[in-house]
Amino acid sequence: MFYKKVKKQWELGNVSIGLSSDKSNEKVWLEAKGLTALLIPFLSISEKSDLVNRAKRNVQVKQVNSLLVNLELENKPKFVVVIGNPASGKSLLGKALVAVREKCKLIELENVLGKKINVSNKINDPTMTYIIDDPQFATECMWDSISEHLNDGGAVICLTQRVSDLPEHYRSDIATLDLDIH
Repeated sequence: MFYKKVKKQWELGNVSIGLSSDKSNEKVWLEAKGLTALLIPFLSISEKSDLVNRAKRNVQVKQVNSLLVNLELENKPKFVVVIGNPASGKSLLGKALVAVREKCKLIELENVLGKKINVSNKINDPTMTYIIDDPQFATECMWDSISEHLNDGGAVICLTQRVSDLPEHYRSDIATLDLDIH
């Protein structure tokens, strides 16, 4: 009941959520002014946790955007790898990036009967930022399309569990964001 009101005020910038520097949820705080401050104590633990996770995703989106800007300033290929264990929020981060970035497309690869998936035909707009979820299931043909896209000045963000899921030539000199560092 109170959650929707507090969430709306947070979206408007009227609720502050303090995150702990060690990325744990142990030391977080919610702060608001006026009537919204009176609602916060009535939020359940899961509602507070949801707001904290939303705030974390916002920080992660800003970190990825910052990595892309820095790569562009350094005149390097705009290739960012987001690393995280299963259920660490990689896919949610991908969806959040699509929601806030212009010209951004999420390509979700799922292992279907152990087969590699060819979606190279979906990487065809040099102005688009492509987010590849689970790149370990990509075919070599897709990696060729990614190389061409990067050479044309496009951006690619890979969401993966391990850097070793990437082809060998993509594993060095890359910008990474590790969601599992505590």
